[in-house]
Amino acid sequence: MIARDYTFANLERVTQAYADYLLEVISTGQPTSPRESSVDSPSLIVVGYDRRFLSELFAQRAAEVLAGNNFNVSLFKEAAPTPLISWAVKELKATGGVVITASHNPADFNGFKIKAPWGGSAPPETTSAVEQRVDANPPKRRDVGPDSHGLLEPVIKSYKEQISSYIDLDRLRKSSSSVVIDPMHGAGGNWVESFLSGAELKVETIRAYRDPLFGGVNPEPIDNNLGALKKHVLENKALVGLATDGDADRVGAVNELGATMTMHDVVPLILLHLVRQRKMTGAVVRTFSQSVLLKRIAVAHNLKLYETPIGFKYIAELMLKDDILIGAEESGGIGVKGHIPERDGILNSGARLTSAE
Repeated sequence: MIARDYTFANLERVTQAYADYLLEVISTGQPTSPRESSVDSPSLIVVGYDRRFLSELFAQRAAEVLAGNNFNVSLFKEAAPTPLISWAVKELKATGGVVITASHNPADFNGFKIKAPWGGSAPPETTSAVEQRVDANPPKRRDVGPDSHGLLEPVIKSYKEQISSYIDLDRLRKSSSSVVIDPMHGAGGNWVESFLSGAELKVETIRAYRDPLFGGVNPEPIDNNLGALKKHVLENKALVGLATDGDADRVGAVNELGATMTMHDVVPLILLHLVRQRKMTGAVVRTFSQSVLLKRIAVAHNLKLYETPIGFKYIAELMLKDDILIGAEESGGIGVKGHIPERDGILNSGARLTSAE
């Protein structure tokens, strides 16, 4: 919990362990994991954060420890969706990244996510190696310059271009329908609306402002937490309601009747859109708790099917090895071909809306 276990002192210890691990990796000339490719910026670390209590100050402190270990640091100057931070790591070809976030967990939690050079979460062997180095050395700190976000401006632009190229935004914006967006006070903010607004499509974003208490619910887009979104969908007679979790890497949805759609509904719709409208191919990955519909669609379209245990890490590993069209977990995490091997609630909000049109 923040201020009890999650303190500045403990954050410094973990960040120093991560720095020690990376310095050891760099000194030996080995990739940070057998699956990771070489990087163009072997001393660059990207640091980002969500909207939780003190997240910006925790991120600043983590950046200072990394700088104290002679890493160059690109620090986001405001809260950002985790998939954007992952995209920045990949685009800058950095050694790695840190995201201060507890994702969909309760408001008094926070976390320390490690990002690998490919733009996804660090594999278990990396996190284990970092854990083993905690307290091996005392934390070192150095001020981070005010221009530490300079490299991120073009990356933010390229992320927007990536989303825009992946979804037929022109067609969506010309629709006469209505859509309601609910970032649940999290890092998604007005990101989804920024892509959809500007033409005939009526877009309303609720709970867009920062509230470290997340309105009294966990920022997880599941049925019990989406009462406000259901209400606005019905009041606006919207085609669909779209929600993202606290760090915007997961997506949830509400249909035109105000009923929450499970991933058993959402993922097959996105898959059909990718196959039928976008004419894309590749394997399908489903966790064993996912809908049998995915299996039937894969068979109907002659797509290779993988089934994995629960957890997106298994999907991400396959995305690094094989030609995967879509991989989905039961809790709203969806990865798609041609993007980062990671969940992205911003991209998949657009993909869900497209499949509804």
